[in-house]
Amino acid sequence: MPNPATDKLTVCLVNDDINEGMIDITDMNGRTVYQMVQQDLPMSAVIDLSGLEKGTHLLTFTTDDLRTTKDSLLSNATIG
Repeated sequence: MPNPATDKLTVCLVNDDINEGMIDITDMNGRTVYQMVQQDLPMSAVIDLSGLEKGTHLLTFTTDDLRTTKDSLLSNATIG
């Protein structure tokens, strides 16, 4: 959240049983523009999107048991 994002995006986990996972952000051309692999995931993480081009990006969260993708609009031309 928020969507559209400007310079930061907060990702919140609703399941405290998830210990590790990967967050990927890809542009609409399929290029990975951000990736975070983390063990001992916090319940929320703030992702700095500065430097990403404005437009629609896909955020994918992956664990051993789960894969979910959400779209996010970046509303500022100079920051994500």
